[in-house]
Amino acid sequence: MPVYTFECGSCGRREDVVRRVVDRGGELACLCGGRAARVPERFRAVTFTPHYDEGAGRDFYSARERRAWMEDRGVQEVGDPVHGARNFDAKAPSHIGKSAPRGIKPRHTRAQLEDIQANIPIETVDKSGKTVSRERFGDLGSLEGVRWHQGEGNSE
Repeated sequence: MPVYTFECGSCGRREDVVRRVVDRGGELACLCGGRAARVPERFRAVTFTPHYDEGAGRDFYSARERRAWMEDRGVQEVGDPVHGARNFDAKAPSHIGKSAPRGIKPRHTRAQLEDIQANIPIETVDKSGKTVSRERFGDLGSLEGVRWHQGEGNSE
């Protein structure tokens, strides 16, 4: 069942109440003796305008693409008070808005990069240096219990 917010008309107290959808419009009795009516929900639509991001040096065509790019590089957005514009006053004659896309795209999509990673060859080598087996990274499955080492005698 959904949660609805009710607000008392007398004291202003707000309360979240679990109710059936068919009962969502009814009033509640408040602790002060007044009547609490349901507060209508508000929804916010966020739109995305494709643009050239100067910090990234490339175009973004969706918010998802931008978030994925930032996540892949481990960067965070700390705020943009001008929302991509180069100055604050939109009425100024020198106002420059968001830059139009310039056609700069990454070489590979995220899915293509995952395919490339899955096809990386992994070799199992014995103590003499002879290759025992050769597999693709994507075929290994879970890597739990695998003993990793680099070079000679550096085992983890």
